[in-house]
Amino acid sequence: MPRELETYRPQLQRLDELFPGTELLSISDVMKLTGKCYNTTKRYFPFKGQYVSKVNVAHRLAELWRMT
Repeated sequence: MPRELETYRPQLQRLDELFPGTELLSISDVMKLTGKCYNTTKRYFPFKGQYVSKVNVAHRLAELWRMT
């Protein structure tokens, strides 16, 4: 079974603090969070239509953090 990325839980906790009471984030939410433009945000995060789950955002941020 693959191990959880080291920064996944802190990322998810921070998302819960910033966006309480919701599980889905819009493209504009993720753009504000990351400071990236629309096209970059759409390219790096797995949106289904106009939304992505906080779990997927936290996982992707942890992956991107590991790459740097």
